[in-house]
Amino acid sequence: FWGNIFLLSFAVGVVTGLIQEFQFGMNWSDYSRFMGDIFGAPLAMEALLSFFIESTFIGLWMFTWDRVKPGLHLFFVWMVVIGTMTSALWILTANSFMQHPVGYTIRNGRAEMTSFSALLRNPQVWYEWGHVISGAIMMGGVVVAGMAAFRLLKRKSLSEVSKDIFKRSMRLGMIVSLLGSLSVMGVGDLQMKDLLHTQPMKFSAMEALYKDTGKSAGWTVVGIADTKNHKTNYTIEIPGMLSVLS
Repeated sequence: FWGNIFLLSFAVGVVTGLIQEFQFGMNWSDYSRFMGDIFGAPLAMEALLSFFIESTFIGLWMFTWDRVKPGLHLFFVWMVVIGTMTSALWILTANSFMQHPVGYTIRNGRAEMTSFSALLRNPQVWYEWGHVISGAIMMGGVVVAGMAAFRLLKRKSLSEVSKDIFKRSMRLGMIVSLLGSLSVMGVGDLQMKDLLHTQPMKFSAMEALYKDTGKSAGWTVVGIADTKNHKTNYTIEIPGMLSVLS
């Protein structure tokens, strides 16, 4: 049951990922020409290393049910997980350069890499990667717990063995989602504090702050942004809360 859902999710991820790769050339060709020397290295690593690991071990996992020892079969799926997580790391290495460019120089009208290690040492990489992975773990736990709970509602059509499996799945999903949500909050706080130092204007745009608020800034819970007049209308605001959060 869970294996089929995992395969479907993996297939959707591959298809949508390929479309996004094509968009670099079709939608942002000028940007790709300017940034190609920097984007090329991490995205090539993602394709040659991470995707190769994923595709190899998901095939081994899929076609060796009841043919190898359970421990080896579990190893196969864990390698898929590791491949997926490193894939996210390489993609976010490219993305983090867009947020906080390091290790490059402008030469002949193009950005050229001067230090690959500087890309990996970029603190934005690890904030983004931690936030994305934590969010994925949280969401995965919620989905597993929710689907297990839905199946348990149909108790009449389930065997006792299936009921036990779905009960354990729901319990595990709830624990994983709780741990993931705590991690999301922690890493998200670190990422936001880094954003305040590296991209303060982006932080202001995220929070719909058009003017300097002085020493204390309120957190807008609900509001309608008026980009023409540079203000936010009909706001529900918690005074001073944004200063506390940041």
